[in-house]
Amino acid sequence: MEMIAVEDIGIGQDLTPPILPIAAALHDSSRFSHCSACFSPLHDSPDSHTAPPHFLRYCSRLCSSLDSPLHFSSAEFHLLRHPATPTSPETSDLRLSLRLLHRFETLRLVSRNDAALDRIGGMMTNRAELLRKEIEVDVETCEEYEEVSERIREGARAMAAARRMRDGLNLESSLAEDCAMEEAVLCLVLTNAVEVQDSTGCSVGVAVYGPSFSWINHSCSPNSSYRFSTVPSSGAASSWLIHPKPTDGDNRNGSELINTNLSLKFLSSLGIEEGYGPSLIMRSIKDIKKGEEVLITYTDLLQPKVVRG
Repeated sequence: MEMIAVEDIGIGQDLTPPILPIAAALHDSSRFSHCSACFSPLHDSPDSHTAPPHFLRYCSRLCSSLDSPLHFSSAEFHLLRHPATPTSPETSDLRLSLRLLHRFETLRLVSRNDAALDRIGGMMTNRAELLRKEIEVDVETCEEYEEVSERIREGARAMAAARRMRDGLNLESSLAEDCAMEEAVLCLVLTNAVEVQDSTGCSVGVAVYGPSFSWINHSCSPNSSYRFSTVPSSGAASSWLIHPKPTDGDNRNGSELINTNLSLKFLSSLGIEEGYGPSLIMRSIKDIKKGEEVLITYTDLLQPKVVRG
């Protein structure tokens, strides 16, 4: 998919209103210093060595009421309390995947009976690409692919184990062949998640935003950028100056394409009615002509070189 400008846009204009994430998770290093719901910094931080491993902190009762139910229902609590010792000590990608998977299941966008898991909620998973065993590349790149594949499979098993603990089921049944759905969502996170940065440019967590952002392609010569905000938007919302490029033979505009697609409509309503977390705002860094593709560039620190390339 492509996102294009709906009109001529000058440099330095906001292209979107604040976009709320479908799901977000703080890095492990930020769980005790930032609010797990809105990502705002907290004034006092407990000792991370003495705090319970499943401990999350919030800046207000509102943030706690919004996020703590998802912490338990997604099995994030169980993953932190009984870690399955994945190779990577950082759990933010697994916790984000659990939160996202629960969102998808709630919206009935995915189930364990799905045969094809190449796209969920309009977003690509790249599961076949990331998990394929045979690839014609040099030895170093091949080893990196194998490392990524094993990390995904191990992470999916840890996610499945946490979900079975949540449901009071036997952990021995969380085998690799039962983890296709967890693998797909973890691949989706590795493909679509972005690092959320605070006002100083430091990464505090990761988040997945809907197709209105994930459909924007990357370029070495971008014409737009994005920033994050943990402050709730006030006043009149900015207009959408970008929309999906219609496919051949489809005369509908971008808004109609999103609103008439059931999966994307659910994701859109989720962001409006139940959304919270660090918002993302797109902004032009060059003049953009009407109909011109909107492009960004970023380096996702969750992804190894073979995936970023």
